[in-house]
Amino acid sequence: MGFAPHGGASSFASALVGSTWPLTAPFFLSAGLAKGADIGTEAACAAVTHLFKLAGYTGVGVLSERALLLGGSLGGVMVVGSEVGKRLLNRLSLTVFVRLVQGTLIVAGVWLLLR
Repeated sequence: MGFAPHGGASSFASALVGSTWPLTAPFFLSAGLAKGADIGTEAACAAVTHLFKLAGYTGVGVLSERALLLGGSLGGVMVVGSEVGKRLLNRLSLTVFVRLVQGTLIVAGVWLLLR
């Protein structure tokens, strides 16, 4: 199975539950993407997903002009955060990166089970 069916399913699920990172992270890691390739692919997928959600939510009148302006103003902060994250990512070994992703998934899973 390629990326497209998984991407479509996770985009649809994202509209229902918010974040689908716990579903996509293992898929990208198992496809051999790691560190920058993993984060970059996740970011590209999220950007496409959010553009479609933005169009859909705006089209049905769920998002106000104020909400759009506030969301757009966060773009600069996201650019700074991406640069800081990239520098931190470059310092991690592949083993540490994979363990951090797996550990985060385990903590998120346990948290969801206990809720």
